[in-house]
Amino acid sequence: MRELPVLVTYSGALSAGLTESAVRHRVRQGRLIQVRHGVYCSREVWDRMSGDVRLRHELQIRAVLMSLGGAWVSHYSGAALQHLPLPSGWDEVVTLTRPVRTAGRMSYPGVRFRTAAVPPAHRTTLYGLPVLTVARTVLDIARTDGAAAGLVVADAALRRNLTTSADLATVVADLAGWPGVADARVVSAHASGRRESPLESASYALFVRRGLALPECNAWLTDERRGGVRADFTWRRHRLLGEADGRVKYDDPWSTGEPVLWKEKLRQERLENLGFVVTRWTGAEIHRDPDAVMARLAERSRRAHDMFGAPLLVPRWRHER
Repeated sequence: MRELPVLVTYSGALSAGLTESAVRHRVRQGRLIQVRHGVYCSREVWDRMSGDVRLRHELQIRAVLMSLGGAWVSHYSGAALQHLPLPSGWDEVVTLTRPVRTAGRMSYPGVRFRTAAVPPAHRTTLYGLPVLTVARTVLDIARTDGAAAGLVVADAALRRNLTTSADLATVVADLAGWPGVADARVVSAHASGRRESPLESASYALFVRRGLALPECNAWLTDERRGGVRADFTWRRHRLLGEADGRVKYDDPWSTGEPVLWKEKLRQERLENLGFVVTRWTGAEIHRDPDAVMARLAERSRRAHDMFGAPLLVPRWRHER
């Protein structure tokens, strides 16, 4: 009997020399794991991937394509293969895009099909799998999950040089008239590799959505050198800085919590000594109470106006209510 590949179909197992009863026996013993109907992998491989959800997801994708085919890996499944952030959290469902809807309403457990055109320029391969390009993946996520989610993925992709602003502009032009293309255009227009975390990207998406004057991202306020200081968001004209406080900012593996917090306190004092008012917010506020963030920015802007005579940063949304 030939050695079985990592993934094997039922017919492939028979071709390798196993009998029908031997296949059933290995499944009952747990030596073969059924990944999809008619697609198996060894227990050893399955267990080895148990500690990495992305590898396990890749295995699921391969199994789905072996049993169904005719589609491209897309949306969160495509982002997972590229090790890009998943704004809505981990989704175990395999998402595929195919250009033609199949007849009938067949359901495939654990698989989500999207139906949309897949021009040749939007196709690529990754690890031997048919995948939509990073630019198309980013903009599809924006179309289905909104501009904030799309910007989180787009910023990370640009920062890692997985796509370019020109790629995004080209693909978004191809999507004219598609559902959700307005959000895709927002992402194409505002994506930037200068933002360094999903929270920063989600914060910037809020500023865009609420019509706020847009800040510089991670701009240096002193010389760009050791000992220099910068802020997540800088509104220079308004003498206002914004700091998106994600947990990662305080996760220093070489220090206890108190010294890290003390360093951040000293950093804020340096920012204020440069003649700025600092505003801070958390990820929970951005996602659950964005009005509180906007109100705090308006209040801190009033303080900067009183202290330095800076013009007010007045969110347009306050006038529209």
